[in-house]
Amino acid sequence: MAFEELKQRQSVMWGNGPYERVTDTLADAHDVVVGRIAAQPGERWLDLATGTGAVAKKAARAGAAVTGIDLSPALIETAKREAARCYRCDAETGSSDYSVRTREDIFVMARSKHEDARKQRAVFTKRLTVSKATHFHPEVASLDDIVFLPANLSRLVIDPYRDACRVETGLGGGRLTLRSPFLVGGLDEAPEAVRRAATHAVTECGLAYVGRSSPAEGVPWLQLLGEGEQPDATAAAVITRWPDRREMPGPDEIRPLQGIAAAAAELPEAIPFALEAGYDLLVLEGSGPLAGAWPELSGAPDLSVLRDAIRILRELNREEDIELLYFGGVRSGTDAAKLIGLGANAVIVGMSLALAVGGQIDNGSIAFYGDIEQADRNEKAELFLNALRTEASIMPRCTGKTVIHNLEPEDLRSISVVTAQACGIPLAGFNPRLAAASS
Repeated sequence: MAFEELKQRQSVMWGNGPYERVTDTLADAHDVVVGRIAAQPGERWLDLATGTGAVAKKAARAGAAVTGIDLSPALIETAKREAARCYRCDAETGSSDYSVRTREDIFVMARSKHEDARKQRAVFTKRLTVSKATHFHPEVASLDDIVFLPANLSRLVIDPYRDACRVETGLGGGRLTLRSPFLVGGLDEAPEAVRRAATHAVTECGLAYVGRSSPAEGVPWLQLLGEGEQPDATAAAVITRWPDRREMPGPDEIRPLQGIAAAAAELPEAIPFALEAGYDLLVLEGSGPLAGAWPELSGAPDLSVLRDAIRILRELNREEDIELLYFGGVRSGTDAAKLIGLGANAVIVGMSLALAVGGQIDNGSIAFYGDIEQADRNEKAELFLNALRTEASIMPRCTGKTVIHNLEPEDLRSISVVTAQACGIPLAGFNPRLAAASS
């Protein structure tokens, strides 16, 4: 058989069926390929036998300039349609925090079992890889522009990476104990099946839920109290939104923990009031009201809310008198470790968990489809929260810490000016003392 005839036959064979369905089953292998080769901005890739372009798309999202070729014109046309669809998805429904690439990472985390070391290694390698792109002047601050300072650059360390890192978190003087510094919230508008999955995962992972209604009996619950609503006797904490100045009656040992939620502009008034009233928790809303409908899709989170809260507490010499829960754009254990280094006691996860259990961003909201069994949603939610805990425990060890709450701003650097300013941490490669001396 002549070679050209063989090519023609193969082209027809591969182009006759919906090959894109096959590529979905190979997603794990594609992740490994792109992760191992570590596609970087500015690189040029040639993807031979690209098929429907699955590997090419992943490499392109990592920043590489990719050209795909295939002997089947039908597959090439499919690849072009898929590339155009993904571009529209990023441009129309994605954001700097929930782009297609980020959502793919979340999907992987929600499908990776604890014993799957290969997948976990690929995820951690990706987290610790700094982009080669020069972007000192992005428009908004981003957690992606914060990096950990290796331990050997900041202190004398003797093999701390060999020790386990403690991530247990106590709130309210230990009255509420979490196995890791995560709470689940922002799901009040989610379907019942999604809330059940969140409840299952919270229970199995030893965490707590934040919302307007109780998730289930026996599940630690921080109640978001709306105007005119009354505290529930089963709530472990009651959180009002500034300027609601309600105070819970009763002695400290029997009343629920009390908190107040506020955005950056509200902190100068909210913090002094909360301290005077003896509140236990301050919820920092980096992405709009926690009780709103998918507030994390409104835009990039305001990271300055954490910087400003720490500054006000220090000015009042009350930094240890209230605990900070951060909400907004938390997608990974690495994000959580960075926020804890900046001063948060714990973080609230919402949108990322919704995506992990099958949510799809659609026109500024999120849609869920009924083709996922409840058991599958439960498993994905639990695997995702476990992945967050594992990842969050590894990042402090890179800085020489064996307790996540020992992370501090000195362990962090920013690779963009706007993020350095928003978070109050140094810009990598910039020594402010030398700059002051030369000015």
